[in-house]
Amino acid sequence: MPKERSDNDAKILVVDKSGTVTKTIPCSFNPENYTISKKNTWQPAKAGGSGGKGKDKKKKQPTDTPQLDFGGGGSQILKVKLFFDGTADGTDVTEQTQEVLELMKIVGEEPPLCMFGWGSFLSPISVITDISQKFMYFSRQGLPLRAELDVTFQEQHQQVGKQNPTSIGPARRTWVVQSGDRLDLIAYRELGDPTRWPEIAKVNHLLNPLELRAGQILQIPE
Repeated sequence: MPKERSDNDAKILVVDKSGTVTKTIPCSFNPENYTISKKNTWQPAKAGGSGGKGKDKKKKQPTDTPQLDFGGGGSQILKVKLFFDGTADGTDVTEQTQEVLELMKIVGEEPPLCMFGWGSFLSPISVITDISQKFMYFSRQGLPLRAELDVTFQEQHQQVGKQNPTSIGPARRTWVVQSGDRLDLIAYRELGDPTRWPEIAKVNHLLNPLELRAGQILQIPE
């Protein structure tokens, strides 16, 4: 039976283009692991370069290792296996997994933006590019009660503002604002000192620290 869930457990956060959380999809269990990857594009430099004409043009000597020109950075990719369970009350687990599948359907002009969150980790604002669904346990009537989803999130930072955490590496500390939250209380809980609230305001470019929105994602400084 799944344990009672908490705010630190694995979940998918659906966000709008301003980065505000509009919906939370909880997972029944936390994943065993996840992988993060990112690629940059490098291409061999064109032969001959931009030299002059005729005898003034110098011919480059061939080399075993080509000179590479940077072609741009790629999106961060997050791959994670998510678990959903309906055995506690015998409900069809697809009622839960369908919420995730809906994130690949067009809403307006394109599928919605989302993030994966677990504990202090929060992925960049992304789109889901791939889902593979596996049902593992069934009722006697053939009703699927347990499922695992292999989900691929691809960073989509071009469509959002400053609050998108786009760097790869160790998880950034983040805070999803709840109704009634104040910066000094957040500073006390996350930094151990309520007087450090101006640091949070500065990192997140808050013009008015008193106007926090429920669902707003704040970066927590070290």
